[in-house]
Amino acid sequence: MAPKRRRYRFKLLLDENFPSRKKLVRLNNRYDVKHITEDVGLSGISDAKVCAYAKKEQRILVTFNVKHFRNQHFITSSFGIIGVSTNFTNDQIDKKLSSFLSKKTPNILRRRYHYIRSD
Repeated sequence: MAPKRRRYRFKLLLDENFPSRKKLVRLNNRYDVKHITEDVGLSGISDAKVCAYAKKEQRILVTFNVKHFRNQHFITSSFGIIGVSTNFTNDQIDKKLSSFLSKKTPNILRRRYHYIRSD
């Protein structure tokens, strides 16, 4: 039997409008999660500065504001974006995002834009 594949511990950055990482217990336990306002202390900064921080820290940005971040020039080899539908409760966000990430490899998420929507 093949050995069980070890889960990659993604580094995520939750955008300002996203719920606190404390409300996303499953996600917070499985991955390295920072909230731009609560953990980093960068409140009210521009989208470009959020992207610059995510790039510098090599984190994948998770946001509801997909239209602000869909521009391809924001996405680099050390940075990707996951957009999430606003139709989810915090518990649904926690489950859907954790499930989504558990099926991905680091190279698949970097340099790309992904969107998790309600069915």
